Amino acid sequence: MPEVSGAKAGVPVTTMALDAVARRAERLYEQGHLEAARQLALEVATRRPDHVQALLTLGHVLRELGDFEDALRVLRRINELAPDHINAQAAYALTLFFKEDWAQAWQAFDVRFKFPDAVPNVTLTRKDGSTYAAEPWSQGPPPPTLLVMGEQGLGDTIQFARFLPQLAATGSTVTCVVPRPLLGLLKTLACKVAFQPFQDGGGRVSDVSGWTPLLHLPRALGIGPEGFVPRMPYLAAEPERVAYWRSRLGSHGLRIGIVWQGNPDPRVDQGRSAPLAAFAALAAIPGVRLISLQKGSGQAQIASVEFAGRIEALGDQFDAGPDAFLDTAAVMECLDLVVSVDTSVAHLAGALNRPVWILLKRLGTHWAWLFGRQDSVFYPSARLYRQPSPGDWSEPMARIARDVQAGAKPQPAGLARAPLVPVSVGDLFDKLSILAIKRERIADAAKRANVEREHGALTAVAETLKLNAATIDPLCARLQAVNATLWHIEAEIRDYERRGDFGPGFIALARAVYTNNDERARLKAEINRLTGSALTEEKAYGAP
Repeated sequence: MPEVSGAKAGVPVTTMALDAVARRAERLYEQGHLEAARQLALEVATRRPDHVQALLTLGHVLRELGDFEDALRVLRRINELAPDHINAQAAYALTLFFKEDWAQAWQAFDVRFKFPDAVPNVTLTRKDGSTYAAEPWSQGPPPPTLLVMGEQGLGDTIQFARFLPQLAATGSTVTCVVPRPLLGLLKTLACKVAFQPFQDGGGRVSDVSGWTPLLHLPRALGIGPEGFVPRMPYLAAEPERVAYWRSRLGSHGLRIGIVWQGNPDPRVDQGRSAPLAAFAALAAIPGVRLISLQKGSGQAQIASVEFAGRIEALGDQFDAGPDAFLDTAAVMECLDLVVSVDTSVAHLAGALNRPVWILLKRLGTHWAWLFGRQDSVFYPSARLYRQPSPGDWSEPMARIARDVQAGAKPQPAGLARAPLVPVSVGDLFDKLSILAIKRERIADAAKRANVEREHGALTAVAETLKLNAATIDPLCARLQAVNATLWHIEAEIRDYERRGDFGPGFIALARAVYTNNDERARLKAEINRLTGSALTEEKAYGAP
């Protein structure tokens, strides 16, 4: 940890001078001059160990440099000096997320309720008619009837909706209150959850025995990072809308959806939006079609850029109804790629498992994107492009343009620098069926994390094939049943071997292995035939 106690002897420095140095350190941090900011903040904290602003700047700098342990020590020191300093508490939670210390991060994340207008207020009614302010459920078995309150922004709601099916699977009857524009989209979740819109002045939900904020769910359900990615995609576009937009957009060119402006509220935006002009490098690539998914005030920038004629707007009726994102989701299904700043559209693309490359600001990145990663633990189809310094969008956009020109595809999570190998379509779905069994039966957290990573990566590959589900799904279901049988047979064979029993029971199981493997090979061959797989598997037995 940096030394922040004591003072340099013989060098008198006034409080006013130290305050000025601390402000200079803060400005340097905001400009991205991290090493200079660190030195000045440490200088002030060494002379004045109780200088909270200098300590906070030092904590920010250390986090952005990846020195998480020292950052946490400095931020804990602020908590000793100023227990109610919510900005320091928020920085502490962000550092824990960047460190990927999930258990502590979820707990520290409760600081969000200390900010204005962020505290859900739920009152329950007793049988005698009296009311009381209920504490949220945060761990253990969920109440039999549970109210889930959406919170934060639209992107956060889309991100955390993935946990609602797991909550409903506990047997609890769940009602989820969300912003009205998300109702239509979230109803595509494959689970029994009743959705209601937020109402001005509050609302009423009957027969509720408990409640929880939406962002509490991974903590309350005890879900670790191996469970962050559900079966993908977990949201869906309406088929009729997809057909409409596919007909309207056509299939020519490399279709890239773009979003450059998030919520313009300065309390939320804080450098995450890019100017449309930064997308010029994409517009200059021959064959690229830039399709605007932008809504709101950001659309006005189209008229001011030199490549305005290269941008295809989708008209005033695009997502014009009360339900947001229904047209956006359908259009995404017709695109080759989405390039977006950190906004709700990026979360939607990830939830649909569509290829999405996300532009991230240099400092104070949203906690969900973690530290320094090019992949996302939440969205296997996402790739992250980070600014090298605050305000510099040209460098990440130049990398995106190079990757587009090179024909690069977004790598699945965890495989950004790892090799991939080609297999037949039948082998791909065979592997997915085995991974589905492992997801259910492996309890070890580290092994489950590897299984989830591989399952997410292969699912992302399978999604790109655009195969006829009506043809493939029955064969995949039979393939999974055969692999489940083989799993059971192998466990029994091992039991026989441990006992040293190689009698009739062992022989019957050994025969069952090759008969089930024959059926497995037949199913894979049928999948290969129906899909026109470029690779196929050949079987041969006995002497040549």
